[in-house]
Parts: sequence; C-alpha cells; structure tokens
Amino acid sequence: MPVTLRFSTTDDPVSRLIRWRTVSPVSHVEFELKDGSTLGSRWPGGVRVRPPTANAKQRNVIRATFAGIEKACVWVGLHRIGYGYDLLTDLGIGIDRTAWHNRRERMCSETVLEGAEKGAHAFLLNPQIETWAAWPGLLLASPLLTILDAPPRLRRELNSYAKPLT
Repeated sequence: MPVTLRFSTTDDPVSRLIRWRTVSPVSHVEFELKDGSTLGSRWPGGVRVRPPTANAKQRNVIRATFAGIEKACVWVGLHRIGYGYDLLTDLGIGIDRTAWHNRRERMCSETVLEGAEKGAHAFLLNPQIETWAAWPGLLLASPLLTILDAPPRLRRELNSYAKPLT
C-alpha cells in the first residue's frame, strides 16, 4: 500500500472532546507508511514515526489520499520530526479557544497540512486558513482528498461531504 492519510479516533477524553466540538467521527490524522507504521503528531511524544502496534486503540479508521502525498510525507519527515505535541491548541479547539496555539509544537492536522502545503504544494484547504486552526474533520472534508477506505457505518456520512467511495 502506498503512503496514505489515516484518520481515526480513540476513546480518550481529548479525542471525545474534539469529536464533540467539531461534530466529526474522527479526532486524529497522520500519514500511514507502506509498512503500516505512521508519521504524525500525537500526545505524548509529538511528531515521530510510530510502529503499527501504536494504533491498536484507534477506531473509525478512514484512509485517504491526495496528489503529492508522498512529497508531503517526506517533507514532514525532514522538517517536523522531533516537534512536541500542541496539546493546548487541541484543548483550545475543544473549548473554542484557538488562541492557545504554541508555534514550537504541532497538532496532528497541522503537521499533515504543513506537509501538503510545503512539501507537495497542495492546498487542501483555503490557503488563508492557518494550518494550526484546522482539525481532522475539516481536513477530511477537503475536495482534494480521495477517500480510499472507511468502515461501512461511516461510508454514508462520508459520501455526504466527500467524493463518493468507489
């Protein structure tokens, strides 16, 4: 499998808060590599490559792609590994306080969007939107994404705001 975007969620309190506040079935996004490992930003640990076993508690997994995804992933690998996780912005999204952003740390969707914009020159969202102000569900709704795979119960919801699954 080529590099894909892997959207997901867990049952932890921050994930629940993000899903509730953003009205989305997902609260996380990162790159999934060919071997099943992932590259992205999570709490704890920040931006790094994680083994497939680190995804054991994730659910609502949706895979997607976009033009230039490999370049985006490489850019993140070269420029963002080692950045901390921006938990304050995550919590700020949950309670509508986006001014809490820490420019020295990265959220999951911010990491993916930076890679897309700087590595692949693909603007998945309006370029006027700050990358840190986006959340996974907003990214999932991008018209430039192609959904590759989703749980059957989410297919109908996804088809209502993304390119139809084939």
